[in-house]
Amino acid sequence: MVLEADLAAAYPKVPGLSAFTRTFRFDGSSTFTVSDGVTLKEPLQIEWRLQSDTPFEVAGKGAYRNVGKGAAAIEVVVAEPKIVAVTTAVGKLKVPGPPGSITSGPEEDRGHVLTATVKAPAGPSRIEATLQLVK
Repeated sequence: MVLEADLAAAYPKVPGLSAFTRTFRFDGSSTFTVSDGVTLKEPLQIEWRLQSDTPFEVAGKGAYRNVGKGAAAIEVVVAEPKIVAVTTAVGKLKVPGPPGSITSGPEEDRGHVLTATVKAPAGPSRIEATLQLVK
């Protein structure tokens, strides 16, 4: 199964972004592939993120796995580009403030984030990740 979404309109404030398409592929069994294709007017740093309720750890050979006691996990490999920086961190979320000042709420820890970052050249670029369910 393949699903393709044009997401450029969701990021109108990103200077230099002229196209953004995300493609989801599912093999019908246990593997998802997420491919983000962007077209840039100038070189920019781009990121791909995956949020999880449980922390990610290095699983070897460029793979990361979210971990949980006795639960199934997702093993993530950033397949493209070949040179990419991958980091893990606690997720941060700014919660709404009181009525009349919803943007002034506190920042809270929420889940865990795996981030792939790459300096993309002007023109078309792609970040592609494979997510496999493992038990």
